[in-house]
Amino acid sequence: QSIIILAGVSVDKLIFGYAYDIGLNSIMKHSYGTHEFTIIAKFGDNARRYRWLNRF
Repeated sequence: QSIIILAGVSVDKLIFGYAYDIGLNSIMKHSYGTHEFTIIAKFGDNARRYRWLNRF
């Protein structure tokens, strides 16, 4: 069990994200949470991003 706090911002073709996980179980005595940083770069044409093939 944990509580997760998320934040993010998009700048042009980059997305920056941050997350902080706070544990609610007994391991919390030994850990003060987890920090996560994410950088996502978008490449190519976004218009074709979700073109799916027909499946039968």
